[in-house]
Amino acid sequence: MDDAFLVTIQLRDCPRHDLWIDGDARPTAYLRSGTTSIYDLRTNPVVNSISRFHNVHFYLPRRTLAVIAEGDGITPFDDIETEPGLGLDDGVMRGLAQSLIPAFQRPAETNRIFVDHVSIALAAHIAHRFAPSVRPVEADPLSRAEIDQAQETLDAHLDGDVSLRELADQAGMSIGRFQRGFVKATGVPPHRWQLGRRVDRALDLIRNTRLTIDEIATSSGFADASHLDRVFLRSLGVTAAAIRGRDAMSALATGPFRRPVP
Repeated sequence: MDDAFLVTIQLRDCPRHDLWIDGDARPTAYLRSGTTSIYDLRTNPVVNSISRFHNVHFYLPRRTLAVIAEGDGITPFDDIETEPGLGLDDGVMRGLAQSLIPAFQRPAETNRIFVDHVSIALAAHIAHRFAPSVRPVEADPLSRAEIDQAQETLDAHLDGDVSLRELADQAGMSIGRFQRGFVKATGVPPHRWQLGRRVDRALDLIRNTRLTIDEIATSSGFADASHLDRVFLRSLGVTAAAIRGRDAMSALATGPFRRPVP
C-alpha cells in the first residue's frame, strides 16, 4: 500500500470511466480536459477508462506534503477530501501539467531542474489548497556563499543533469527553503538562472570561437542547434546564425538584452 497520492490531470475529455475505492463503486462524471483527480493510494483506487484517455500523473508521497507543511507554516493534514471520479477544476494544477507537455514531446531538451520545479510547485499548491490553516512564512535569501556554491554547480551542469534535491542537499536545507531563498536572492528560480547562463555561454562561443552552431549548442547545454534557436528566438528575437552575422551582432550590442523565458 503506497502512502501517497496520485494526482491526475486530464489532457483530453474523458466522457466515461468507472472507479472503485477499496472495492466499492464510486460516482463518476464526464472529466473534461484540464480536470484534476486526486487519488489516495492507501484506498486501492481502481479506474476503468471506458473512453480513450490522455492524462499526466504526479506521484505525491505524504512525506513530501509533511516537509512542505513544516516549511510553509501549514497545519499538518493526512487526507485530501475530494471525489476523484467527479474531479475538480483547478487552474494552477492544469497550467503546471500543461507546462510539462513540451518536456514529454522533446525529452532530449528536458531540464531536470525545471521538471523538479513544476513538481514541487504542484505539491506546494496542493498542500496550501487543502491545508486546514496556513501562516505566512517569509523566505530568507541564501547567503553569498550559498548562492555562489549553487551557481557554480548550475554552471558545471549546463546540460541540466542536476536536480533541485542535489542543490538543496549541497546547501544543507530543504528543497522548498532552498528554492525560496534562491529566488529571494536572485529574483529568478534556479532553472531560469541556468537557462540564462546557457544563453550567455552560447553567445560567448558564437562571438569568440569558430565552432559550428551544432557544437556551440551542445557545449552550452542545449540538445541541438534547433533547441538553441528556439530559445534564442524566444529570448533574443534572432537565431544563432543571425547573431554570428556582422549586422546582427552590431544590433545585439546596442539593443536591449531580454533574458530568456522558459
